[in-house]
Amino acid sequence: MTIMTLADFRADHGDPVGWSVADHDEYTVLSELSPPARLAAELAAQAAGGGR
Repeated sequence: MTIMTLADFRADHGDPVGWSVADHDEYTVLSELSPPARLAAELAAQAAGGGR
């Protein structure tokens, strides 16, 4: 199973100016479910034993 990132969503849907209301809603939900990229990198580093 592939998890879509915010960057993937934007790449698939193009410029937000052309998005439908449903596209905006989907992006909002995805942004609430996805950790920020910095946090995701920190979590991955901790899982690999490189945490503080």
